Amino acid sequence: MGIALEIKNIVKNYGTFRLDGINFNVEFGSIVGLIGANGAGKTTTLNIIQNITKKDSGEVLFFGKPSEDKLPQDVAVVADDIFYEKGWKVFEINKIAKKFYSHWNKVEFEKLIDKFGIDKGKYIGQLSKGMGIKLMIAVALSRNARLLILDEPTSGLDPIARDEICDFLLDFVSCKTKSVLFSTHITSDLEKIANGVVFLVNGQVRLNDKKDSIMKELLSDELKTLDDIIIHLHEKERV
Repeated sequence: MGIALEIKNIVKNYGTFRLDGINFNVEFGSIVGLIGANGAGKTTTLNIIQNITKKDSGEVLFFGKPSEDKLPQDVAVVADDIFYEKGWKVFEINKIAKKFYSHWNKVEFEKLIDKFGIDKGKYIGQLSKGMGIKLMIAVALSRNARLLILDEPTSGLDPIARDEICDFLLDFVSCKTKSVLFSTHITSDLEKIANGVVFLVNGQVRLNDKKDSIMKELLSDELKTLDDIIIHLHEKERV
């Protein structure tokens, strides 16, 4: 199995906080959860991956090639907020997006909008948060993304919307040529869909393993869920 995203010994020093030698991979066909408390380094890591923040040292590789000044066209980011102009109508994205994405697929976009039940005639500002996230996913897939980077996309969504998005992500990686890096605080979502878990504490990787291996090793009468395990490990770090 090949590797879609490689993070190699990433260091970023802010003085009061240091991202200290971060290493992990996202393999093709996998969903990797990036988790940690606020201030653990998740946002800094994601910003370095996106070239928003410059690293001090280390390497980011997409599909085996070093990262450049901007993300490859087949890497898409879906955040927890709709970053499209609120005054656009959904159908207008088709003519706007083709100006920015060389592999834009108009037919695929229209098919996904119908599949997700998004009203083409609505203004983007009128969409619910769940529909907005689905719209951003539709845009990502219509530009032929092979790697999705999700930054807290299910935060604040109701359980039904979260479940729909999780099911979609499982379907997305089922072809084994696409991958997802999923930053979230909602570990129950990861327990359902993730293949691997990367747990950051104070700028360092404290856990980086297959989810099934973690669950097999650490589940007990006291630790019944992935959430219990992560809380337990975090408390141990504080001792």
